[in-house]
Amino acid sequence: MVDPKNRYYQHECHNKTHGGTDNTMDANHYGAYQLYVVSGLTLLRCAKPCFPMRNVDGCIPLHRQTLGVDAQRKQWTRDIDAVGEAYWNNAPGIPPTPSAIIYLVHSTRSSYASTAALALSPLTAASASKTLLGDPIASWWLPNLKTLRSYNFSIKYAWLLEQLSLVYTGHTKIEVRRATLMPMSLKLLGEIKPDNLCTKTKVTLLGESAVDAGGVSREWYTLVTMAIFETKEGLFMVANKDDQSFFINPNSERDHGPNHLADFQAVGRLLGRAIIDGQVLPFHFCVPLFKMLLGYPVSIEDVRYLDLTVYSNLTYIRDCDDRVAPQLQRLVQGLYDVLPQELLMPFDYKELELILCGFSEIDVGDWKRSTNVTQTLEDVVGWFWEVVEFDMTPSDRAKLLQFTTGSSRVPLQGFKGLTSYDGRLCPFNLYGIPYHVGAFPRGHSCFNRIDLPIYPSRELMKDALFALVAMESLEFTIV
Repeated sequence: MVDPKNRYYQHECHNKTHGGTDNTMDANHYGAYQLYVVSGLTLLRCAKPCFPMRNVDGCIPLHRQTLGVDAQRKQWTRDIDAVGEAYWNNAPGIPPTPSAIIYLVHSTRSSYASTAALALSPLTAASASKTLLGDPIASWWLPNLKTLRSYNFSIKYAWLLEQLSLVYTGHTKIEVRRATLMPMSLKLLGEIKPDNLCTKTKVTLLGESAVDAGGVSREWYTLVTMAIFETKEGLFMVANKDDQSFFINPNSERDHGPNHLADFQAVGRLLGRAIIDGQVLPFHFCVPLFKMLLGYPVSIEDVRYLDLTVYSNLTYIRDCDDRVAPQLQRLVQGLYDVLPQELLMPFDYKELELILCGFSEIDVGDWKRSTNVTQTLEDVVGWFWEVVEFDMTPSDRAKLLQFTTGSSRVPLQGFKGLTSYDGRLCPFNLYGIPYHVGAFPRGHSCFNRIDLPIYPSRELMKDALFALVAMESLEFTIV
């Protein structure tokens, strides 16, 4: 396996072109940005967000949100001592958890990939100086990381988007059939060659007429993710029945099959590619697993996010260590096959959840404000929004959104953040078309658009929209 950090974004040429040294850049030339380099990866710090963001702290899906739980997000951060060494710092005002029950995921790789694993071990100063895969963190990166972590989520996310826009070019094609969507997708994700990992994704659903201008990819991400987290697949299990959050199934080899480790790595690659492609996915890991993906300490407090009838204390996590270690290793390896860990270090587990999962709650007011409507619909568009807001359930609205955009989730920036395949902003559109008996709305998910017949009554429009969301399969025959 090629070390991800050795094949990302070789842009020292930018430094030289604009008069800087190998590790500096003319700040005046790039305005709001400063340059960082991580083992050949150029990192730019954005001084302010590129677009308005929703109120993150108020809107991120929280599990059993309380002030105490929210404070735990900031409990442990990497800090630097007087001699420049990294250590885990416990935030002021938050009682420290006894070190005997603080555990950090760390690398226990062997010379054989099949036996590689991640384990939970006592928290030590040394563990803050390495990535999850055991690579040392550059000492000069640590103060820059501390600065980045001090910014609010909007600025950090804008910084991440800037990195992705500079690093990831070109496309990798995924060609799958809807009938075998999950196994084919995981197989192809696992087979992507290292040279093609740093690319965006274009999807073809074989046997369907749509060309992927964005909508097919969004639909693919949604459907594959939903299939992966079906408990019958045996890769993940529900960790908390209250919020339907997931943890690795320790019996995945039995329940999924002998290729379970390869599929965990493919799932990790799917998560990494979703971040690259700006996709949000319909799932939630439990908090301990989000922390493990970032390499954050896991403690007894995290048990509150698990089903307390099953996981009564930290003993379960300790006992499961050996049983999920290989799966965790491959999941993490897949994620960081695609993304260097440095890109995610500025974020806490709650922010990572937001990046990967977006918002499941649909704000109809935001949707309405961010929609372009043709003049031909002016007399009847009010019916559309009445049906969406007052007649539809949250599940119905999610299905309608999936039909029209390819995704059932709202982007991090709200509806203003809807994009086309190339990442350019592409607002939601309602386009009026003539009505005839039996006329049905048509979706153009690649362009976030509904062609809406100009119905003569609210009831006819309501019936048509509910028939639309009742469809079991929204195959791509219209683009």
